[in-house]
Amino acid sequence: MSESQLIQTAIRSSKWALIARISQVSGRAVMMILLPLWLASDDFGMITMFTSVLALVVVLQQAGLIETVIQREQGIEDVRQAALWLGVVISIFLYGVLFFSAPLFSIFFREPRLVGALRLAGLQILMSGISNIPLAWLQRTFRYKLYALIQFFSATLMVAVAVLFAVLGYGYRAYILGVLSGTLSILILAILFLEWRPTFKFHFHWWGEIFKFSGFVLLEMIFGWFFVYFDNVTVAKNLGSEAAGMYSLAFYIATMSIAIPVSAISGVTLATFSRLQGDVEKLRDAYFQGTRLIAAYALPTSFGLSLLGPTIFRIVYPDRWEGLGVLLSILSLYAGFGHLWALNSDAFKAIGRPELMVKIYAPVFFVMIPFYWWSSLYGLIPFVITRSLIVLVSALPHTYFAIRYLNLKNNYLLQILKAPLVASSMMAVSVWTLISLGSSRIPTGHWMLYFLAVVVAIGAGVYWLALKILSPDLLWQIGRLFRKVTQGAGTP
Repeated sequence: MSESQLIQTAIRSSKWALIARISQVSGRAVMMILLPLWLASDDFGMITMFTSVLALVVVLQQAGLIETVIQREQGIEDVRQAALWLGVVISIFLYGVLFFSAPLFSIFFREPRLVGALRLAGLQILMSGISNIPLAWLQRTFRYKLYALIQFFSATLMVAVAVLFAVLGYGYRAYILGVLSGTLSILILAILFLEWRPTFKFHFHWWGEIFKFSGFVLLEMIFGWFFVYFDNVTVAKNLGSEAAGMYSLAFYIATMSIAIPVSAISGVTLATFSRLQGDVEKLRDAYFQGTRLIAAYALPTSFGLSLLGPTIFRIVYPDRWEGLGVLLSILSLYAGFGHLWALNSDAFKAIGRPELMVKIYAPVFFVMIPFYWWSSLYGLIPFVITRSLIVLVSALPHTYFAIRYLNLKNNYLLQILKAPLVASSMMAVSVWTLISLGSSRIPTGHWMLYFLAVVVAIGAGVYWLALKILSPDLLWQIGRLFRKVTQGAGTP
């Protein structure tokens, strides 16, 4: 496939990559939004605890195997076979460790219910151990339409099962049963639509080669777990399950509001960058344009959510979850700026330098751990502010390595940020002014929802107009991507 064909395939696939990513994460997002209508913050604290532990197990389970299958060019038929069986062996081993170590996690969190929750929820490890590589193969071959349909069906089933059992009073167990049903459906569909049939050839000689690449990827993912989940562990340990439930819900909504639409770009970057690994200049340009588009969405969204979040939550959850809006306002800004380096990991893997992410994470890790723990001792708000400011620390190594290894200009980040940041600031001023003038004069309920819809429309209009003046080429690029994504997608 030529470079132009590859880019066109990636653009056409981005529609289905977005649908796949939306389905993949929106199922859990919808559960996180709907379940608070029936679950208490204590139930969400339990969910935070066992999902944090399971996320670490998933990192160890994948061990960079998915990235290896997508990135590898030579001997791929044998590699996918070896990766499949290696993943199965790792999954069985990890579930056994989880099963017998569950009481230790229960002691750590001072939560006896955690033993049964971990053992039940951990069954997803066994199922995904079989389905991971077939799903990775669909991504490698740009069969995102099938991949998206599988993810959509599983997400729909997961939400339906979770809501059903929540209504029936199962508490946090409703979340577990929903996730297990979705994971089982993925396993069944992945096997049914698999275009190649695994054999019992284990290709042990490839296992070492896989670990050579995946070792740094695994280490990166372990660091990534600390960046994403150690905050949950810290809050649950030092502030209790109720505070953990409050924090995790606000964090999830803030990050997913940015991450899901960004998936239209990030969902296809590893496969696209990997095909451009022989031409650093073209890879650099693809990285720059992709990050530019991410900034154009992430910044205004984070500003708007930060301003409107408290009012929205007072309407949606009027009788519970008090204080959630303040947390969302802070975490939305963190999420917006944090996604500016969302493509770094895929770009470094594509050029065969996955260890660069470890070099980025390591110094930030040693700053993050003590500050997280120390700030949590002073309450939830100080912790959230500290957690959000860590993104400024991580920005330095992220930017440095992007400049050095992708041959970017020293001021590339300023070039990316200038227009979206100024336009977002103008939008924020208009939204804040409207909220200040109108929120106290308009009654709560559906009238307030109408008012917020008008505010969002005006804010979007101000942003569009400002961006048109400041950077018309960026606005054209956004429109071009939107047209390409919404056109028919499929594999060539």
